[in-house]
Amino acid sequence: MSYIEKMEELRLKVPRPGLTAIRCENSPYVSYSGNCKNCYLLSGSEYDEDCYYGFWLYDSKDCVDCDYCQKCELCAGCVDCIECYNTNFAQDCTGSTDCEYCYDCGSCSNCFLCANLRRQQYMIQNKKYSKEEYEKKVAKLKAQHSGEDLFVMLEEIKKDRFRICNYTL
Repeated sequence: MSYIEKMEELRLKVPRPGLTAIRCENSPYVSYSGNCKNCYLLSGSEYDEDCYYGFWLYDSKDCVDCDYCQKCELCAGCVDCIECYNTNFAQDCTGSTDCEYCYDCGSCSNCFLCANLRRQQYMIQNKKYSKEEYEKKVAKLKAQHSGEDLFVMLEEIKKDRFRICNYTL
């Protein structure tokens, strides 16, 4: 095997640094990103800190597996979320805190398996609970169901909410 062939083989096996990274500190393998600190495998992201495996994150901290999120902190598995804190597996949520498996929730806190809510607190499957009931029921749901099951349940809630919305039009 020639030197050129060995170098080509090595080039194909070894990861390479990101294509464009401007003012990034300790952020290997970020591409098309700028002003990132302690980030890994981000693309098209700016002003992020301690974020991993994301696409188009902006001004976020401590986020993992998030895409198209802005000004989020301590989030995981979120898509299209803005100004969320400690929110996991959510989509299209804005200004929400301590929510999980939510869709299109705005200014909500402590919501689990909810869709299309505004300014609500301690909700599970779009039903109101006391703080104590909420904590017990969430723990029970997490123990009984896998993450995949919870996503399926959320999809059913989204469909039910869509049917309700169509009847009111």
